Amino acid sequence: MKIRWLFFSCFLFFNLQEGSAGELSQVAYLSEEENAYLQKKKEIKICVDPTWRPFEYVNKQGVYEGILADFAYLFSAKLHIPFVLQKTDNYSQSRDYLREGKCDLIVGDKVTPKVLQSFLVTKPYFTTPRAFATHSDALLVHDFSQIAYSGKIGVLRDSPAETELPKMYPGIEIVSVQNGLEGLKKVAAREFVAFVNILPVLVYNIQHEGLSNVKISGVFDTAVDLSMLINKNEPQLVSILNKTIDRVTLKERQQILNKWVQVKYEKGVDYTLFYQMAIAFLILLLFVLQRFYHVHKTNKKLQIIQADLERQMKEAVEENRKQQLMILHQNRLAQKGEMISMISHQWRQPLNTLSLLHQTLWLKYKKGQVTESLIEEFKQNSFKLIRQMSETIDDFRNFFRREKNRVEFCVSSVVKHSLSMIKPVLEKNGIRTQLDLQEDLYYCGYPNELGQAIINILNNAKDALMHKSKNERAIQISLWKENSEIFIRICDNGGGIKDDVLPYIFDPYFSTKEEKQGTGIGLYMSKMIVEDHMKGSLEAYNANGGACFLITLK
Repeated sequence: MKIRWLFFSCFLFFNLQEGSAGELSQVAYLSEEENAYLQKKKEIKICVDPTWRPFEYVNKQGVYEGILADFAYLFSAKLHIPFVLQKTDNYSQSRDYLREGKCDLIVGDKVTPKVLQSFLVTKPYFTTPRAFATHSDALLVHDFSQIAYSGKIGVLRDSPAETELPKMYPGIEIVSVQNGLEGLKKVAAREFVAFVNILPVLVYNIQHEGLSNVKISGVFDTAVDLSMLINKNEPQLVSILNKTIDRVTLKERQQILNKWVQVKYEKGVDYTLFYQMAIAFLILLLFVLQRFYHVHKTNKKLQIIQADLERQMKEAVEENRKQQLMILHQNRLAQKGEMISMISHQWRQPLNTLSLLHQTLWLKYKKGQVTESLIEEFKQNSFKLIRQMSETIDDFRNFFRREKNRVEFCVSSVVKHSLSMIKPVLEKNGIRTQLDLQEDLYYCGYPNELGQAIINILNNAKDALMHKSKNERAIQISLWKENSEIFIRICDNGGGIKDDVLPYIFDPYFSTKEEKQGTGIGLYMSKMIVEDHMKGSLEAYNANGGACFLITLK
């Protein structure tokens, strides 16, 4: 190491002296313009990641070392120009320096769309696999997808893995750390299920920090290509460095790798080493066989448990399906009863009027005052009332009919129409309604189903108000939009819902009414309609001496 640094220091000294006296020596494979560029520049300022061992780092004496450092020294020697290190505290600051022009290039990084927005880049000059490390107690992992969703996955902050992994595994829980050693220590402490980094960095940190409870579990299919990042104001430097990369020989690359990836070569036949390796192999084989037997035995138990769970799940699904069908059947019966009740209230006034018309006609007939115009007037008025009653039936039939397709509708119109259906019932019981509706709010969904949910809530409010005196009964309906959400709030002044009851009011068959008064499925169906069909939410709470139901359409 000292000899290499002495040689490189002498090289830099020679070039600096030559540069101060005249010009730097010409590079044969560069054009006249490129050589002139280097002559004028005299030195290339470089920025690095000071803690990325063993790829690159700055030691305690301020010396730049590592695999990428050796490539930088090689490029410097081929170009006959010194590479001068610009000191930074971290890699993020190095990127800022390059962006601001305080340095000319960053020695090594992966090219991403984000990188291309800010910098120029050279062709790749070094390729390395990306791997992941897990706790040594973890089961054998053949593919990263086996553990991707098992817990927190650690990555380096601002690394390509930070943006690539969420695209490869949507929903994965990514946690960024400042450096690779911190990520591996979190794996050792079981805070991370795995830590993703470049393979040589993982191996280096595990070995040099003595992390015996951390292991390399696998590598990704795609390797990481490292290029140099160049300041956008130095486009000529890209061409110069690309030509230099092309002239790096396979022998030169191998010498750099052999220096950092230690390989021992034995001379002659060393039987001691052979015996040691044979014993180690046998021990490893026994361990693998024992582990295989244990895994095989565990898998059999898991298969039995899985089969039992699948059977229980099928039974539960079938039971749930039957229950859902029963609830839907009971809900249809309840809806038919509500529809008949509402029609009867809607018909009461027309029937009274029709009865008065008949009585009037009979009295006129008794008195001998029946005329042709009177008969015509009676015919028109009675036909008008009969038509009104027929339209009422059609309105209710269409309202309670199931919709197959989502349509865009005006929310305030659905609220008003739903209220008009039940208003005669509310008025009969002396319940006042107050409306505060924002007009022209549109939503894509099922308007009739939303209306049924609103009627269920209004019916619930009506029942809650029956214990109050008639002149105090009131329901307030509000409609408004906030950001990208539409809110429908229905509040009464019936005293609210008891705290011990509130968590269960949307459960099927749960009812606080007498057995003959409620089925316990109205609010349950309303929640199903809003949340499953309309993709919104329905919640209940107490406010201002009554209960409030809030529908949110997202």
